[in-house]
Amino acid sequence: MHKLKIEEIIQKIQNNETFTAISDDHSFSISIEAYVPYICVAIHNGGNLRQELRNKIALNKMERWLEEDPLTGNLISSLPIKIISYDSRYEYDLNRSPEECIYNEAWGKQVWKLSLTEQDKAISIKKYTAFYSVLDALIENLINKFEATVVYDIHSFNHQRDGRYENAPTINIGTENINYDKYEKFIKRWISELTKIHVDSVNLTVKENIVFYGRGYLLKYLTQKYNNVLVLATEFKKIYIDEFSGDEYPEVIEHLQKGLKEAIINHAAYFARNFTNMVFEKKYQLLSSGFGDSLKLVDNELYKMLKDVEVLEYLNPINVESEKRKFIKSKYKIIPRFRYKPLPFDTNEIKRSLYKLPIEKIKDIHLKTLYEEIIDDHADKIELLALRGQQDFLYCSLKNYGEPDQLDIDNALFLLHCYTGDVKDELITTEEVSKIIKEDIKSYGFKCNIELVKNLVSGAMVVPPTKTLKLRKDTLFPRTVAKGLAHHEIGIHMLTTINANLQPLKFPRLGMPNRTITQEGLAILSEYLSANINILRLQTLALRVIAINNMLKGYDFIDTFNMLKDIYKMDDDQGFYLATRVYRGGGFTKDYLYLKGFKLMYNHYISGKDINKLLIGKCSLSHINILEELVARDILYPPTYIPSIFKNPKIADEKLNYIVKSLK
Repeated sequence: MHKLKIEEIIQKIQNNETFTAISDDHSFSISIEAYVPYICVAIHNGGNLRQELRNKIALNKMERWLEEDPLTGNLISSLPIKIISYDSRYEYDLNRSPEECIYNEAWGKQVWKLSLTEQDKAISIKKYTAFYSVLDALIENLINKFEATVVYDIHSFNHQRDGRYENAPTINIGTENINYDKYEKFIKRWISELTKIHVDSVNLTVKENIVFYGRGYLLKYLTQKYNNVLVLATEFKKIYIDEFSGDEYPEVIEHLQKGLKEAIINHAAYFARNFTNMVFEKKYQLLSSGFGDSLKLVDNELYKMLKDVEVLEYLNPINVESEKRKFIKSKYKIIPRFRYKPLPFDTNEIKRSLYKLPIEKIKDIHLKTLYEEIIDDHADKIELLALRGQQDFLYCSLKNYGEPDQLDIDNALFLLHCYTGDVKDELITTEEVSKIIKEDIKSYGFKCNIELVKNLVSGAMVVPPTKTLKLRKDTLFPRTVAKGLAHHEIGIHMLTTINANLQPLKFPRLGMPNRTITQEGLAILSEYLSANINILRLQTLALRVIAINNMLKGYDFIDTFNMLKDIYKMDDDQGFYLATRVYRGGGFTKDYLYLKGFKLMYNHYISGKDINKLLIGKCSLSHINILEELVARDILYPPTYIPSIFKNPKIADEKLNYIVKSLK
């Protein structure tokens, strides 16, 4: 963090510069990531005491800590304008008048065992004055820009030690010195937003003027000096720490950070629309659009570590065709023994490196959480690859992808009982499929490669790092399936790969947690909306669910192959490839997500909800809120390429529409 003189800080504010700095006396920090009509302050956050006062104070660190507001600066770390104090209020209290800011006695205790000199006091008063001169400069700048501003004045209070406030609300709003006639609806809205904060195991309550009344100097000073400044003095119970030991509760802190960020941004947007001249469409435009050095560092390093980790590439057996020949020649009696491409990386080393990334330096709590989840998810995928061919692979697959539930199985059985009628489809070669797909690529205008290969367990597979579509060589594809394949592989998997490469951050290339169900669901949806799917294709997806369920019941490769062949009339090639998809690695449960994802994304699509943001990269529906926020903040861009079929869908067969709508 840059160290600046007070005059330099004020000059930067007057020049409308964005910056993060600490005052040259280290008494407070200020961060302005964007000029918006609200400020967050944590004036009792600190506990520092300068060296020459330490032998004069009568209170030990824990006694001082009790009346300080530790970690309140952390609670506002996600917001774009924040001022955080680092000095103890026992040196000078920023929430008292200049005449009363240095205590002799506080909360019934003598503060100093040795008297302070006039010079001691003068140094403290100088720091006090410097803080308010910076605050004034900032307030004046924001009023000139926006005509009004709101200040979120964040504090905390004890509730365990003496029992006085045990039954107090979790959050107390002090409004005694606010012009109620003018600001009543904004006070009520603030209370309403705070009640939405959720903390596990806490019955969170919000009340007004129960414990504290808003009598602090900062609120009075700003309210009296400026006409259009609303100060919301907000006190949190110290539910996020142990008051006796000082131990922190990281989970509670995270919940409060997320909840307070949402509460502030919702309230600030409401205030800005009603009280300022700022014009904006979405509330997230009141957050910063800057990345920050820490975010960029983590994003770049994460990508370097994971860019070559392609799960399907290393779970595709390299001896599929030879094992198929052996299996069929044995009259389906020899269980295939699959081999895999050696991993060109040390799985343990990557996992160690992942968890060394400085995630804690990412200021925005939602971005920090997202990267934590991405790291955990990819660490699990790396573990999956490390366990190929071992008994624990199946359990790791279940951890990564889950398993079919009863609803999935019921949907699969429903499809398998549907009448196929006289569905016939012309068979075409891989080379002809390649031509169809090349036309689709041409229509988008981006560049990618097509490669015809042997030993591919699926008919087609996109390899994102090389922007290559692999097609299984010497295979006959039904023409409808081939056309659907173009929409599936190019219109979704390749398209999201290209879109991700155009993003300023790299995590969309790697993928978000839960991306598989979303991405495969979108891919099947694109087949459906292009009218290039039929009941036979849906039944194939259903058989994947049944085959996985069979495997999880303990049946081996031969049992499942025979079921597919004898009961569901698959031919040798079809049955072998499907069984291989399920049993590769030691039991791979991913494939049930195609049908589940299709229904999920179909429901999302027909409800009229936005689907485009899911095309930014390897995104997931479970993270749609953070995607919307990042796009609104210009941290991510809207997708460059969008399948035309989503805007202008073709009318599918009436019977097929009925079947799809009937899925539960």
